[in-house]
Amino acid sequence: MICLNICILFVGYVNYPQPSPRVMDSDEKNKLLRRILSYFFVFVFIMGLIVWISRLGPKRVDMDESWRSESFDESVEDEGLAQLLIESERLEQAFLGSREQGDTLNAEHALMLEEAIRLQRAYVERLGRVDIDAIGRLKRLEELLQNEQADVLLEESLELERVGRSALSEGDKDVAINTLYQAAYLQKEINEQYPLSQAADYGRPIRLSRIIQDLEAEPLSIESYTAERAAREALDIGDGDQAKKLFQTATVLQERINTDYKNTRYVDFARLNALIRDVQTIEAAGLHAHFLSVVKQAEEYEKSGNYQNAAQAYASARALQEELNQKYPKSRYASSSRISSLRHAEQLALSQTSLQSLKDQLSKLDIALAHRDVEAATKHLNELDNLWMVFQKEYALVVQEQSVLAEKIEYLMSRKGNLKAILNAVYGQLMAVPGVLDRKLFNAEMPQGLFRLVMASNPSRHVGDDLPVDSVSWEEATRFCKYLAWCIGRPVELPDERLFRDALGQVNDSDISSQTWNATNSGIKTHPIRTKSPNAHGGYDLLGNVAEWLDADPSLETAAVIGGSMEDLPQILEQVPLVDFGKQSRSRTIGFRFCVYFLND
Repeated sequence: MICLNICILFVGYVNYPQPSPRVMDSDEKNKLLRRILSYFFVFVFIMGLIVWISRLGPKRVDMDESWRSESFDESVEDEGLAQLLIESERLEQAFLGSREQGDTLNAEHALMLEEAIRLQRAYVERLGRVDIDAIGRLKRLEELLQNEQADVLLEESLELERVGRSALSEGDKDVAINTLYQAAYLQKEINEQYPLSQAADYGRPIRLSRIIQDLEAEPLSIESYTAERAAREALDIGDGDQAKKLFQTATVLQERINTDYKNTRYVDFARLNALIRDVQTIEAAGLHAHFLSVVKQAEEYEKSGNYQNAAQAYASARALQEELNQKYPKSRYASSSRISSLRHAEQLALSQTSLQSLKDQLSKLDIALAHRDVEAATKHLNELDNLWMVFQKEYALVVQEQSVLAEKIEYLMSRKGNLKAILNAVYGQLMAVPGVLDRKLFNAEMPQGLFRLVMASNPSRHVGDDLPVDSVSWEEATRFCKYLAWCIGRPVELPDERLFRDALGQVNDSDISSQTWNATNSGIKTHPIRTKSPNAHGGYDLLGNVAEWLDADPSLETAAVIGGSMEDLPQILEQVPLVDFGKQSRSRTIGFRFCVYFLND
């Protein structure tokens, strides 16, 4: 407060209008002096008032140390109060003396100590001030009395526990339960009536109770397991009704254990759930048998091509499964995933007619492409796309199973404008191979222009539409064959080694220079396809320019590359090099060509 008043006066002074830097006359000087003096006297008055008010508050109380004395000293005016303490101390000493002589606690001793406590409590209450030592003595006397009184009960409780454990070891569970229960009861009494005693032990009744509960729960558990075993034996001989009754008995007993004996080792919620599942499984057996017969009927309808009836039967089976789940949720026959499977089976059966329409339209598309009828192929492709969009909306659950069909339609729609160019580039450049009737080989290495039309990409390092594709992996070449097959309506594959060698024929030294790009004439770079002479069968660049991937087992990690490249010398090419590479390998010296199957022509 003082600081606050000083600040107020200071602010008032600062805010006081300062005189202009001119010479004041005598009247102005007198007014200024009177104002300053008035502020000073006000300040002195306020400070004096603050000091006066502060002296009106509570005074400091200084306490001496005499209150710490255990015995009442001369400063205590009440002789009766001193007598209380003296008498209490006398009674305590008398009690301790009798105990030192080995006397057992009797009613007289207890009354003696109780009187000492009563006198000490009266002393503390009448003292009129806090005496820590006096209060501590009162608590010590109370603890002493409680220890003496509780020891008798504790000895009795411990003896009962000893008898109970002895009976338990001898197999007399009834005696063990009774005596342990009494021991626990006495310990609880000690804890409640003598909480200050050393005999108080709040964990002991819990430990004894667990032993008792284990003993009480054990026969219930044995009975429950016996009933369960008998139930399973009844099931083995086909007596479902008897098995159900026995399982129910086992279930009731386990429920009782879990509820009434929660702290025992016989509590088993997992077993209870298993027993309930067994009971519900028996109860659901008839409904489940009906469910199985309906599913079997649905499958028979499906095999015979009666898809409408199959779908209806699957729907009925799904309704039965939903009933099983609702009435017997813990039975072995309950299954939410089975409902999803049945719904899928129902939709799959319903979709078969539409799916067949898609397949028929796809077959028409392949025929049109195989005959290079681009106009008809485009028409069939558009119709196929429309059918597919309807199929996706109506049969969403089974669309994923038609992933290959979906990929093919999506791909062909994206290449619809390139179909004519692709067909012309392929069908005009296929060569017959001596001794091979079902396949024709592309007469040159794969040009980058055709690769880009089919794949919409080009992995080559040395770029040019008429240059052979290079830096292509086996997996990418195989994927090209799949897409090209969709575009031309016929199967397409990489050639195997035998087809390649049949197309190559006999290699003569004189043909190497005119038919191949090799290390002596290529400048170590690729050259446009068909710029060297064809061999006797009409094949270009079967040796040199780029080496070529061959067909391989899909399960293997490597595939063969044949024919050598522009980096190989003529004498190497003459030997028809054959080297294995990883299927993901890429090299500027490796390309490929393909063969087309003509199975029905």
